[in-house]
Amino acid sequence: MNRTGVSAEFTALERMLRERRQQAESRLETLLGRSEEECRLSLDEDVFGAREEAMLEEINAEVDARLNADIHQLRRELAEIEAALKRHADATYGICGHCGRAIAVDRLFSDPTSVRCGSCEATHSAPETRVA
Repeated sequence: MNRTGVSAEFTALERMLRERRQQAESRLETLLGRSEEECRLSLDEDVFGAREEAMLEEINAEVDARLNADIHQLRRELAEIEAALKRHADATYGICGHCGRAIAVDRLFSDPTSVRCGSCEATHSAPETRVA
């Protein structure tokens, strides 16, 4: 592919990263904007007993854990997007951080925050085999 084609693809990838950042920031803002009271369920203590109250506390703990996990995931996603945009600005975007070879453009379109080429990612993701 000629240099103009690569430049156009990288411009499209940068636009994609910026759109993903905006979407993730919006989702994070929505999650952070919800008060704990909005997310938690409550019971009229006069109607329900200790058993129902214990069940409700368990449900609320699960809601809190899920909300915190979602917030953590969005923050990690935003950090990956910011790192990719920095690599784009530094002209190192699309270069494998492990071996230094080019990351395939189709891989970048599939995951624009990729930091490794397909070969290095496969090696990195492969489960370690232990000799007994």
